[in-house]
Amino acid sequence: MHAPLTSVHLACVDRLVDTALLQYVSGYLDTTLEWSLDEAAGAGFLHLVRRLHAADAAASEDAIDWAAANGHLDVVQWLDTHRNDGATTWAIDNAASSGHLSVVRWLHTHRREGCTHRAIDAAAGNGHLDVVQWLHTQTCASATVAAMDGAATIGALPIVQWLHENRTEGCSIHALDGAATNGHLDVLQWLHDHRVEGGSVTAMDGAVHNGHFDVVVWLQKHRHEGCSERPLHAAIASHRLDLVRFLCEHGHGAPCAPWSLVWAAKCAADAIGAYLLSSGDHSPVQLQTALHAAAAAGSISLATHLLPRVDDRSAEAIDGAASRGHLAMVQLLHAHGFSCSSLALEGASAGGHLEVVDFLLQTCKIVPTPRAVDRAASRSHVPVLQRLLDRGAVASSSALRAAAAHGHAAVVTLLLDASETSLDMEIARTAAIANGHVDVAILLDAARRR
Repeated sequence: MHAPLTSVHLACVDRLVDTALLQYVSGYLDTTLEWSLDEAAGAGFLHLVRRLHAADAAASEDAIDWAAANGHLDVVQWLDTHRNDGATTWAIDNAASSGHLSVVRWLHTHRREGCTHRAIDAAAGNGHLDVVQWLHTQTCASATVAAMDGAATIGALPIVQWLHENRTEGCSIHALDGAATNGHLDVLQWLHDHRVEGGSVTAMDGAVHNGHFDVVVWLQKHRHEGCSERPLHAAIASHRLDLVRFLCEHGHGAPCAPWSLVWAAKCAADAIGAYLLSSGDHSPVQLQTALHAAAAAGSISLATHLLPRVDDRSAEAIDGAASRGHLAMVQLLHAHGFSCSSLALEGASAGGHLEVVDFLLQTCKIVPTPRAVDRAASRSHVPVLQRLLDRGAVASSSALRAAAAHGHAAVVTLLLDASETSLDMEIARTAAIANGHVDVAILLDAARRR
């Protein structure tokens, strides 16, 4: 049995309380045994480690391994002196990875587990040059190309240079690719001048994806790997007109460029869409698809550029814009002679877009449909539902069931008040109960008894 908690001892110091009572009180307050000794060691709680040890708590190799990984040298030393649970190569490996040189030194001097190639690889990849140098000079630790690859990827040029001059593992194409992807132009230039491994299309792909324009320009001028078709779409999604222009002017992504106009429209990248529209030929299908995408995205500027080039005035454009609540786009398309369908009203009702619903009902003369009522009811868009009912929509049992299933009491009340025929309240009540909405079930019971 271990000593009473310090807090309990201090609270009772002026009272004549025997040890048994102190232990009894501590038993209610002590949360020590909720921890494992391994966890306490990893967290660096030496006092807790000692307390658990006194309580004969079990431990494993993880205790020293985790303490070392987190830089808790005092815990490592205490465990080494007072326990015999051992450790593994992960102790030095992880301590090195996290830059805890003092822990690495102590473990190397006092323990026999040693380390693996992960020690130098991870230390280099995390920017710990002092650890890399110490392991190189004081141990026989091996390494792999992952050391220089990792250092290059994080932009640690001094480590890259040191490894190049003092180690023989070299690097792989991932070094140049990683440096480019993360925008480390100085590392990229050094690798180009001093290493022969080269890179791949991943270099420019990654640089474009992360918006490193200077790296993209340098790669185009000094390297030959090029890129895949993916970067053009990444640049469009990021609204980077400078990158899109550069890629197009240098022939990157040319096979997909015509359809990139559609992607620009979907991303609401108006300036890029205008550039792509003016810099290449597009088929009628591509132009129409782009207009539909621009309408759905609410891109007024790009839609204005596309309208003179699109002859088809089908309903898909307004339907998509209405469903997403883009009133100005709906008005623009309507003014240019585009038709719409019941899908427009149903989508606007589902989204709760009251202004769009009003425009469709009043200007486009769309007749309310049962599906519009159902969608407004299921999503608790009370103002929209009221408007539909005011315009002659009929309250239905399916709408009542949908509202009840989602617990929308206000909608249930509105539908019951608006119905001129009997609704199937039993199905609605069952749906409410099945989804845990007891209040709605009670409301329906009361209405049924009236």
